[in-house]
Amino acid sequence: MTSLRDVISNVQPTQLINHIPGSAYYTFKVLLATAALTKGVPKSFALPSQGLEFKQYAKDHPKLEWVQKSNAHREIRVLTADNVNLLQEESFVQQYINNPLLIDGKKFDIGIYTVVTSLSPLRVYIYENEILLRFCSKSYHPFDPVDLDKYVVGDDYTPFWEMPTFRSAYNHQKLSFKSAFAQYLQTKNKSIDYVMKQIRETIQQVFEKLNHKMRAQLSDHNYPQVFFELSRFDFLVDEDLNVFLMEANMSPNLSSQHFKPNALLYEQLLVNIFSLLGITQNYRFDGAWSDAFRYVEIPERSLHVPLEICKTRCGSCPSEVVECSLCAYCMPESLKLHLSNAYVEHLGRREMRRVVPKLDSSETELTSYDWLQKRWFQLKCKEDVSFC
Repeated sequence: MTSLRDVISNVQPTQLINHIPGSAYYTFKVLLATAALTKGVPKSFALPSQGLEFKQYAKDHPKLEWVQKSNAHREIRVLTADNVNLLQEESFVQQYINNPLLIDGKKFDIGIYTVVTSLSPLRVYIYENEILLRFCSKSYHPFDPVDLDKYVVGDDYTPFWEMPTFRSAYNHQKLSFKSAFAQYLQTKNKSIDYVMKQIRETIQQVFEKLNHKMRAQLSDHNYPQVFFELSRFDFLVDEDLNVFLMEANMSPNLSSQHFKPNALLYEQLLVNIFSLLGITQNYRFDGAWSDAFRYVEIPERSLHVPLEICKTRCGSCPSEVVECSLCAYCMPESLKLHLSNAYVEHLGRREMRRVVPKLDSSETELTSYDWLQKRWFQLKCKEDVSFC
């Protein structure tokens, strides 16, 4: 009997695998919450290893409330610091955001669909055109920490179209979830752009922070470019429009059986992902690229960028000058493959937005290929703003 490991180890470069090595680093709740992100995640402590640190922090901040979570179950409950089980294995305690933005009196979360198309060099996209809004099944006030339906979005959440605030926008104006939410925020003199900017920055930080750990998992694979993964990042917004990442869901449910109006969102998401990955490209032959047609769709000259250094310092392709690898006569085939994939993704991205690499990021811990890819995008951006 063929094992899954055997199938993956024998994968061919013309195939795709919808799971990236090391994705547990961001989908595993404990690892994500305690990844030492500088913003966008409530203060968290891994238990039992950081129990003493938590006790000191809680003592210094006595007014804070907490929730204890684990990967073993979805049960969470608002607790005081004294009631946290410091000995619970594979769990963590996280600051409870007690001033959530409420709409029609209900707490909600925002789901952002995220696709990793490459780990090394790193490329990450989000579905920019639409968001998933899920509301708690009960009103937040009067608050009761025992009643989870008041502050935890469960499987039987209240769907967007049943919320009084959005019925007209969704059913009569035929607006998308995102557009209706933007319209609502505008009536409150708030902007969805501020929310989305924080979301993009948080997702970018997650992958830049954890990429070195995920990248290490690629060493056993001959064709690292075949891996991709879809996940859903769930965010909470407080009444001041600060955004907090709650979790990242591996293999998010795309079934509309429970909430049929979600079908359009899921279908459009899949269309965009297939286009981004090149699955729906026209030039295929027997399941593999025909070389002649591939050169039509990805002309090699479109990969090369004008660099003054190519005329002055790179004649002998000196290895100590990393940027020389972007010159046509110095470019390794492996880099050419990565840039070809990035080019195909750019052409087919539709309503997906690239969040990594971010061209103005100050990230310094980059591999040579990550640096070269970022530099390539910066130069393409000067030629065509759509690459920015």
